[in-house]
Amino acid sequence: MPTYDYACARCGTFAELRRIADRDRATSCPKCGQDATRMVAASPHVGGMGSLHARETADGRYARMRHAGGCGCCV
Repeated sequence: MPTYDYACARCGTFAELRRIADRDRATSCPKCGQDATRMVAASPHVGGMGSLHARETADGRYARMRHAGGCGCCV
């Protein structure tokens, strides 16, 4: 089962193993018993990739790229 993060207004955050079907339901805080809601974190944004597109050649290929392979921008 996956682990999900929840936030209790009184005690803070905690993680709990839950079924996927139950992930969005409120759960009881293990410390105080109050309802706690699931915390959903957004994926991080990777900045600074715009300069790579400026290096594009006339035929659509990238010229002299200097980043790690597997970044996903050249696919």
